[in-house]
Amino acid sequence: EGLMVFSASSSRKIGHIGDSALSYPFSVKPVGTGYGSSAETDGSPSKARSEMWFPIWEKPASYHSIRLMCGEGRSNIGRKTAGNSVDFARSIATLGIDRGINEFFRYGFLVRNGLAYFATPLGRFKVRRQHQVDLLMDIDGWLDQFRRKSSSDQAPSSIKRHSQILDGLIIELCKQKSIRKMQSILIELGMIEMEMSKNGKWTKDTAHLRPIPLLSKRWIEECNDGTPEFRLALSLASIYGKYGKDFRSIRSNLEPISEPISRYPSFRMDEGVDRDVVSTQGSLVGILNRIVARRMIRAEKENCDHYPDRARYYAFPGDIADFIEGEIDDEKLKDLFIGLSLINWWDDHRVSVHGPRERDSISPDSLYIIMKLCYTGSEKHTGKIPLVPGIHRKCASGDGTGALQLATRRLRGSGIVPAVGTAYLGASRSERIAASLLFPVHEDQILKYLDRIGRQRPDNMDDTDAVMEVNI
Repeated sequence: EGLMVFSASSSRKIGHIGDSALSYPFSVKPVGTGYGSSAETDGSPSKARSEMWFPIWEKPASYHSIRLMCGEGRSNIGRKTAGNSVDFARSIATLGIDRGINEFFRYGFLVRNGLAYFATPLGRFKVRRQHQVDLLMDIDGWLDQFRRKSSSDQAPSSIKRHSQILDGLIIELCKQKSIRKMQSILIELGMIEMEMSKNGKWTKDTAHLRPIPLLSKRWIEECNDGTPEFRLALSLASIYGKYGKDFRSIRSNLEPISEPISRYPSFRMDEGVDRDVVSTQGSLVGILNRIVARRMIRAEKENCDHYPDRARYYAFPGDIADFIEGEIDDEKLKDLFIGLSLINWWDDHRVSVHGPRERDSISPDSLYIIMKLCYTGSEKHTGKIPLVPGIHRKCASGDGTGALQLATRRLRGSGIVPAVGTAYLGASRSERIAASLLFPVHEDQILKYLDRIGRQRPDNMDDTDAVMEVNI
């Protein structure tokens, strides 16, 4: 009873220019992910015919309405008709289905025994509004193109693998709202961006793929789990600085792209841009130290008279202290940093991020503060402190004691006299302090740092004395 309504019919979307197509009710192209027995080959034409998502409804319906529903057999994502199972899952989460359906049962026609095709149950999906899924519209056009190119025979295996992982994460997000799942998608997008950059010849010359379009700041709201790792990653990803005539975001140190003037950046594989890009392999501490070194080289090349970097979001002192002490999950921070670098920081929309209560957190030690005051990116409380890359270079190489001495001399030369003597720093701690110098600090916090460790230049010290102090 009712079986005959599940038959093919000719359909064409009103206003759509093109030929009519044969439509089977709720039938879409398969994607081999989103279920326990999934395999990469399940999405290939030789291993899967199609998928059908059978509707389940609770309220009585007339034969006419059921026939009309099955005749259309279509779900939408915005203005786009769902073409595969990932799109279908998204349409369910964004109310692209509007026929009073409560649930869908997903079936795939897959090769599971020799060359025989079996109707394999792949799970149930409830029709519910999931606002987080709306954020994927930021990358809709790019995602369709990436999925097509990654399924080609020429695509690197790493690209194929990440494409399948991303589709699986999207399907899981469609089932239930979750900050953790949203973070996983953001992290995966960051990994895909790094893989495209690594496989530059395939990306630009073969697949003709562009970088991921800039994401809206709503991603910050939906991915914020309130952890210090997220707050630190956010501060790093929002760093920018004026180098000569140009503004440079920190994303330019992660991949060879042009600084975007719109939501759509482009890859630049020329030698000048590539020199600014550091390897994202290895430890987080190593990555951050390489970025600091490259940005200082660029600052010297552009004749910057002081450390030029600022940020849209600043790191909280307690979080910086936790990083220096090794109380942070470095891998999580690294992955979030790369993912958050895809955000459109020039968007005027402001998203508030709350830090820990001050009484519940510790402040970084004085050794870090002395070095950080040499790289504040602000002139408000310290004046223009001339850039001395050697401070970071010594600290990153494990010579924390030498870096501290050099930083103290530099501050004295700028009229700030640290009330701290010589101290010994182990190599590991020195490297973490050097890496922490990249975290941007708010001007109000800089003033607190000055009050804590130093005093202004004595009245009897003139500019000549200051210069002599530095040149010792």
